[in-house]
Amino acid sequence: MMKRSGLIAAGFGILAWLLFGAWQWRETTRQNELIRGNLVSQAESILDCLVATVQSHRWISPYFQSQLPTMLEEIANSPNVLAVSIQLRDNALDSDDTTIEHYRAGNQNLIKMPGPLSNHWQPEGYYAVREFELRSDPPMGPPSGRGGGGGGGMGLGRKLRQSIDANDESTDEHKLTVMLVLDRHGVGRQIQREARNRWLLVLLGGLLIFVTGWTWRTTVRLAESQGHAGILRAEAHHFAQLSHAAAGLAHETRNPLGLIRGWAQRLVQQQMPSEEQQQQAEAIVEECDRVTARINEFLSFARPVEPQLAPVPLRDLVEQLRTLLESDLAIKQVQFDVEGIPKDLRILAAAESLRQAIFNLVQNAVSFAKYAGCVTIRANQTRNGVWCIEVLDDGEGVESKNIESLFEPYFTTRSSGTGLGLAIVQRIAIAHHWIARYKPNPSGGAIFQIDEIEEANRNP
Repeated sequence: MMKRSGLIAAGFGILAWLLFGAWQWRETTRQNELIRGNLVSQAESILDCLVATVQSHRWISPYFQSQLPTMLEEIANSPNVLAVSIQLRDNALDSDDTTIEHYRAGNQNLIKMPGPLSNHWQPEGYYAVREFELRSDPPMGPPSGRGGGGGGGMGLGRKLRQSIDANDESTDEHKLTVMLVLDRHGVGRQIQREARNRWLLVLLGGLLIFVTGWTWRTTVRLAESQGHAGILRAEAHHFAQLSHAAAGLAHETRNPLGLIRGWAQRLVQQQMPSEEQQQQAEAIVEECDRVTARINEFLSFARPVEPQLAPVPLRDLVEQLRTLLESDLAIKQVQFDVEGIPKDLRILAAAESLRQAIFNLVQNAVSFAKYAGCVTIRANQTRNGVWCIEVLDDGEGVESKNIESLFEPYFTTRSSGTGLGLAIVQRIAIAHHWIARYKPNPSGGAIFQIDEIEEANRNP
């Protein structure tokens, strides 16, 4: 459930980050358009001023032509202006827009005439183009005198106006094309800076989402662990009380059981009248011994482990266990080997607890070893002053489905087992801050380990 909720939260976090990134991309595009629009507006303003100034002359006079280069130079020296040009073309109806004059200022290599007659962007700058018309001859004004002397008043005036109208219709107009080139590098830098800032916002937003999600997950885990710890404490207290009660019950049961075994043993020794009665008496003794062994194991499991650490000679302890298990080894003709345990090796442990743990592992290995097989106990130094004790057998090993349950109380695959041997090993290991685990034997069988055992007088 926790894993699923974590995946859902991660999915929402990624979705939120993607949406935030899409929003920033949209904002970046809009800002880029505004930045370009500012340059376009600047170009249009300059063109408006230039065209208005040119059109104020009303016709292309020699004075206008002499002043035009100076005016273009002043514009070319303005900020962001790279080049400016005005091209005059003949606009007669029977001509082909032949270029008459071409005035340039600034970087003339950027002026491309004739070129695209529309605004456009190029790698070197923004090109703004404007077309308009201007007379090539001065405009004709109305006559300054009155209509003339005797001759009928308005006749001469009408002729003069007709002449002026005729001159106006025949007056040539020229098409002027203004091209302005503005530097776009400043715009490019602004766009890059805007994009960099937006990407930084996206990264910071992703980091914020990650930190928020991690904080939430940590908080949830902490709350769950605290709740779980509370439950474990309550369960531990309950099991402690239950263990004390069960231990008391087992102790009280063992006393009358010993009495029953004693009387049954006396009957066996006195020889019963019939063979059947003799077998029944012997069966009572065997069952009493079996139940007593189970009670002893249960009491050992229920007894709290509070180790008093002291140096323990590991090799001597193993040799004592060899003597203790001689009968079990002889029944199955199992060979018992000791490897890699120095005679002077002393480890920090509670002697009786360590003895119990190794005894349980060796007894378990003997029970699962092949007939006339081999059980090996060895010690490996995993790092400076830290040892790992291994007990190996050549049996059939442990099925994969049973591996996780090996150290659970009352789990056993033997009909005669109690399921407490490995559980006791686990309790002793936990009390000593050791690690008890299982791994398959590459040559067949099982390997049980007790790791993280510290050597006495360890050099840090």
